[in-house]
Formats: sequence, structure tokens, C-alpha cells
Amino acid sequence: MKSYYENQDEEKNPFDILPETYLVSTQRDMSANPEFNDLLKRYLDSNEPQIWICKPGQNSNRGRGIRIFTNLDKIRRFLEQKAGESWVIQKYISRPILIGGVHWNNTPMRKFDIRMFGLAQ
Repeated sequence: MKSYYENQDEEKNPFDILPETYLVSTQRDMSANPEFNDLLKRYLDSNEPQIWICKPGQNSNRGRGIRIFTNLDKIRRFLEQKAGESWVIQKYISRPILIGGVHWNNTPMRKFDIRMFGLAQ
């Protein structure tokens, strides 16, 4: 990560690599939800391929409850069935930073995540 950051353009914002993320409180009619409407306005008419990840907004870890969608209308229908819950909707990063280096041992490069714990006083 340090090497990646050091090789970036100085004027580039390091937070630009974070995926677009929405925290949505679900309701039976998602068309009345302002966060979801913002998402729809940005991407509904887009021609680019879209992959979205929906994660439970609370009490989730180890990938439990994660759903993958390629269509915003399917996300809307799914969220309407989950009324009263909160969900995190993230745009999938199509070209992520990978680890594994050169395929010297025929193993594919892999995605990774960083989990950190902090202690606040």
C-alpha cells in the first residue's frame, strides 16, 4: 500500500480509491428513500457495467448476508423486502489492488482486505 501510494500523482486524493458507498435505511417503498434515489439518479441510465454489493448495515461480519447485484431495480426489490433494516450498498471495484506478485508458482493474484482494531481512551 505504501509503495502504491508513493507512486501516485501528488495531486490525486488517496480517498478516491474507496468504493462509492451508500448507507440506506430500507422501507417498503424505496422510491421514497432519498439515499437510494441519489444512487438511482447517478447510475440508472449509465451504460457502464455495474456490479453492486449489498451488506447488512448492522451485526454483520465474515461476509454473512452479503448479496451481489448487477441491476439497481433488483436491489430496490430486495431492499423493499427488508423493510426496517439498514444496508450498505457499495459499487464493486472492478480493478482492485491485488497481492500475490508475479505468478511464479501458478497461483492467481488475490484481493485482500485490511481489518484493524483501535483502542480509544
